[in-house]
Amino acid sequence: MDYQAFYRHVRLMFSNNWTSSPVVWPNEPMQPFEPVGDQGSASYPASMLLVDFNDEQADFGTFDGTDQVDGSLVVTICVEAGAGEDKLFDLFDRLKAMFATYGDSSTDALQFLVPRLGGMVAFEDLPLFGREAHFPFKRWE
Repeated sequence: MDYQAFYRHVRLMFSNNWTSSPVVWPNEPMQPFEPVGDQGSASYPASMLLVDFNDEQADFGTFDGTDQVDGSLVVTICVEAGAGEDKLFDLFDRLKAMFATYGDSSTDALQFLVPRLGGMVAFEDLPLFGREAHFPFKRWE
């Protein structure tokens, strides 16, 4: 699975399975973030995901003639500043469940591994609080 196919594959996975918050992809304009602010509303706190990819290592010449690429899908989970971390942890748990059941079983060209939640991310110009969630993967080309 080359990089372009991987990118399309992951976008399709989110498109078919994720409705909890807006998803922002690399090189696409970010929609204005509007905090909800009302703790009584069903959508409080507002949230969104920022998605990016990192290839970390490539091993060439596996026994079957393919190349293995290890990487990490990095999802910055953002919630409204001052809302606490409950919504953030809930979104992380939903993402973990989605990735646990998803790969490319038709070709076995993609495998997601155990995710981890990283450090905090600060946003200077937006009323957001975030943490990076890392979803390691292996893909074969």
